[in-house]
Amino acid sequence: MLLSEIAERVGIRERAAHRIVTELVDAGYVRRERVGRRNHYTIDPDRPLRHPLEREHVIGELLSAIAPTAGPPGGRPVASGASLARDPEG
Repeated sequence: MLLSEIAERVGIRERAAHRIVTELVDAGYVRRERVGRRNHYTIDPDRPLRHPLEREHVIGELLSAIAPTAGPPGGRPVASGASLARDPEG
């Protein structure tokens, strides 16, 4: 799934979506891998939630609740088995 498609579904501009993903990469919640001309992003399901009251829970628990087909533990592709790729033209 392209970042532009996610931005459109969420109702934000692609630039804002890119900024959010960059913040998640910088915080360690998402890993970025360059594949050809595109970036592929994978969520780290073992990272704790950020809020102090929720730190005992990990991202994987949240993903399991909202996207049970997201993939196996140890790295879940975003959006049901598809990687989040940034469109190099966008």
